[in-house]
Amino acid sequence: MEAHEARLIRELADREAIRDLMYRYGRGVDTVNLEMVLSTFDDPSNLVVQIGSGPQERHDGRKAVEEFYKGRAVNNRANRLLRHRYKNPLIELSGDTATASVYWDEIREENNTLIQAGGTYFDRLRRTPEGWRFSERLIRLAYRIKLARNTEEAIKAGDVMLAPR
Repeated sequence: MEAHEARLIRELADREAIRDLMYRYGRGVDTVNLEMVLSTFDDPSNLVVQIGSGPQERHDGRKAVEEFYKGRAVNNRANRLLRHRYKNPLIELSGDTATASVYWDEIREENNTLIQAGGTYFDRLRRTPEGWRFSERLIRLAYRIKLARNTEEAIKAGDVMLAPR
């Protein structure tokens, strides 16, 4: 195999591995699988959360990232629905590091309210012996819309259907 073909195969494999990492993160959040979510982060790693153009909330260091997701898991376990969708990933490779961004949308039932939200993940990644991992993830929320203020009433009215989790 020529060197160019080998580089191309590695680049395609890296891009696919990074997309898979994004999907595993989302599936872990949706199924409240804390181990799966945390397996997508390197050590050390950072997490940054920003709502619109508001201030950034930083969680620096692997321990801080773990504490953030432990807190979210408590909330997410009470939700009857949580589903993420990803669109238009852009991945820039640079050897054993990469940057990526992807649009995300989610629909969730939280505190008897059906919500649709979305934004962009901005990622810095590292290749590790276990594969690609996030070294820093910025979650920027772009919108949040209440679809049904009382999910239980909407279900009874036939306007909403939620399958058991």
